[in-house]
Amino acid sequence: RKGFHNSFDEDGKDNDNDNDNVTKRDIIHMQRFAIDSINLLEEQLRMNDRTSISTDEERGIRVVAVSKCIGVSSSGHHGLKVGPDVKYRFAYRIRIENFNKPENEEDGSDSECSSTVQLLGRTWKILEDENEYSKSGNDTDVDDQREVNVVAPTTGAVGSLPVIRPGQAFEYMSGCELGSLTGTMSGCFHMAIVDADTECGQVGDPIDAFNLPKDKHFEMKVEPFKLVAEEV
Repeated sequence: RKGFHNSFDEDGKDNDNDNDNVTKRDIIHMQRFAIDSINLLEEQLRMNDRTSISTDEERGIRVVAVSKCIGVSSSGHHGLKVGPDVKYRFAYRIRIENFNKPENEEDGSDSECSSTVQLLGRTWKILEDENEYSKSGNDTDVDDQREVNVVAPTTGAVGSLPVIRPGQAFEYMSGCELGSLTGTMSGCFHMAIVDADTECGQVGDPIDAFNLPKDKHFEMKVEPFKLVAEEV
């Protein structure tokens, strides 16, 4: 039978008629699997649109930021998504990776000493999309509301000043609010190159890294990532 292919199992039996044994339950299962796969792909596309990846190749540091709208807060509007008091709440996840190779104990390398970093603080710029104010019903002055700056170069992140050694990562979640449906967030992390035996700190602890020379300090840029509330 030229151009026709038969499949056989391990016993040499013809399996061409296997499709005849597909049940209605199998078809329903495959349909559900296809729908779940499409939904997962759509969610991944949405996350990709709200994610930024920033890399400092010289220092071996990478920052991944992703946001998600988690609800609407309002007072006196009984849950309505319009009005001057409406705020869209966003959660964002930050992951700071030190992708330098860990010290190789066998070769006695001291490269880890120059690749260990400590997070000292952060600076954020949060921009509300002024074109969305009419949609959200917010009639306040756009010039006063459009940009919010968070400048906190000495308070770490969520109270921590972690030391991130080669091969390690620090991850945290925080949040913000917008008066518009969409916006963007960008900024930087204030960091310092420290000795490998430096301990992590908390806000209020004495942190030796603040007294290091300026050439040990650097800013790790965080590329803009979107804040979108259209699914709420």
